[in-house]
Amino acid sequence: MYLRREDRKLSRIGHVIREVDPDVIYFNSLFDPVFTIGPLALFRWRRLGRKRSVILAPRGELAEGALALKSLKKRSFLALAGFANLYRGVLWQASGEHERAQIQARFGSGARVDLVPNFRADLVDTFAHGFPKKRPGFLRMVLVGRIARNKNIFGAISILKNISQAMVSLTVFGPLEDQVYWAECEAEIARLPPNVTVEYGGILGPEEVVPNLSRYDLFFLPTAGENFGHAILEALVSGCPVLISDRTPWRGLADRGVGWDLPLQDETRFLAVVKDCAAMDQRRLLAMREKAMEYGRSVAMDKGSIDAARRLFRDAVVP
Repeated sequence: MYLRREDRKLSRIGHVIREVDPDVIYFNSLFDPVFTIGPLALFRWRRLGRKRSVILAPRGELAEGALALKSLKKRSFLALAGFANLYRGVLWQASGEHERAQIQARFGSGARVDLVPNFRADLVDTFAHGFPKKRPGFLRMVLVGRIARNKNIFGAISILKNISQAMVSLTVFGPLEDQVYWAECEAEIARLPPNVTVEYGGILGPEEVVPNLSRYDLFFLPTAGENFGHAILEALVSGCPVLISDRTPWRGLADRGVGWDLPLQDETRFLAVVKDCAAMDQRRLLAMREKAMEYGRSVAMDKGSIDAARRLFRDAVVP
């Protein structure tokens, strides 16, 4: 059900829940005031009728990088919520072991957590539109994500300031969520050397992402933190190797031959990889593209993840 802005009131949401009368209520955020905190409060105040089960997916909101944004507000709320037992009895959905640890560190080792890795079966039938030829000394990079501080787009641009021996371009796709932050990025772009260009490409529709990513040589996202990183998976499926930080679940990429996951603060290593990719020839890049596609599609259609999602709801239902 889509609720218009004027209908997004706690009384209206409570009425919808009582009318639908679900066995399980699934919350897709930890901090959303309208669609999580308010309804959870109704649940605690026993204003939703009969007993119901609650599943909550924090979607990376407990990661240190995410908590660092508006830190005082978030940490103060979590302390208050803990005092009020707002999350007592919740079945938590974690997308990986890292998030399971974050949940239990925050809400106690006894917190009920089901591990449900993300899967994207919709990507299996999405295909790249062919790869452009790679010439040594040239590198086409791409970044897909919200224009927001936790994506560390400014950091990506800063790394490129030190490229001097290659022609490098970076195209950024995504919604302009933070205009002030993008203005800071534009000021950094103005300081780039003439052999490095960065441009904003607008917003891609869901069906446009994989075909567009396949036209680039490298996906570049030194993010401050991702719960999953759907754009990373889309890049792999498209056959575009990835260069990302170590603040995501995507690890061991170099061992798989599909990319690199580097320490966020180690700009020297990021720069070295960018230079290496710029020097790469068609044959070497094509080998990485093929491995990336194979790995990406295996993750997108992981049967174990689908079974885990079904088990999550079975575990949640109150007998």
